[in-house]
Amino acid sequence: MNARKQIYFFKLFDSKISPILSYSSEFWGVYNIEDVERVHLLAIKRFLNVSNHCSNSIAYAETGRVPLYINHIISSLKYWFRLLKKPDTHLSKQAYLMLLDHCNKGKDNWATKIKAVLCENGFGIVWINENVENERYVLSEIKQRLTDIFLQNWNSKMEENEHWNLYFSFKSFVTPEYYLSSRFYNSKLRSCLAQFRCGVSKINTHRYRYYENESLRMCPFCPHKLETELHCIFICNVYNNIRTQFLPQKFIDKANLQTLKILLSNENYQVHLAKYLNAMFAKRQNILNLA
Repeated sequence: MNARKQIYFFKLFDSKISPILSYSSEFWGVYNIEDVERVHLLAIKRFLNVSNHCSNSIAYAETGRVPLYINHIISSLKYWFRLLKKPDTHLSKQAYLMLLDHCNKGKDNWATKIKAVLCENGFGIVWINENVENERYVLSEIKQRLTDIFLQNWNSKMEENEHWNLYFSFKSFVTPEYYLSSRFYNSKLRSCLAQFRCGVSKINTHRYRYYENESLRMCPFCPHKLETELHCIFICNVYNNIRTQFLPQKFIDKANLQTLKILLSNENYQVHLAKYLNAMFAKRQNILNLA
């Protein structure tokens, strides 16, 4: 997928696919349907051009997206507000009144879920009164609180997972990355950078991250050295020529983990790293093919 098509892909998703995934969410939006979110995540990873093994948390963070269920819940609440305004003779209102009666008798249904969402987010009084002066404010507040809960859970997952310490050290917010929409990156550069940042590139530390056998994560060119991100960027002698060609000398002279984090996160230097990674992966593959 070239650069223009990649950007167009997500615009198409938001304008075409997302409405399909949200079709009639007024009725089922209060239920967390995992299959819908799987499609959403599949589209995110397709956009990043990373494998399905990429962490869902990292995929959200890299693109700045949040789960669709947040919008689906808001859609259901909007419909609930509309129902309250309808006359009791309206068929949809009669159906709701029947659900409400069952809800009051302790049965679990759509009305029960609406009540739970309002009460859990501090608007139980709205459920009791069945009326509110400023619907837009209530919906905005609930959406923000649901988003905040997701972000808190995301932060906890990233802190608890030791495999993502490097990523979390330079990316601690769920915000879209500049390189994903910049015209300075073609599809190859964007893919190389995304895969390396997301920890699903071809280097052995990424490929065998969850394997207990440490020997699988060794550099294929340097005996007894792990093929880590730092090793690939600054240490491995096989890449000396392309290193001096693409990386600023000030980073090469001060090769450490902090310097690597700057290369990975700083918008001004990411393009240098992307060009280096593109050449590095090509050279790595050529040598391995000849071996």
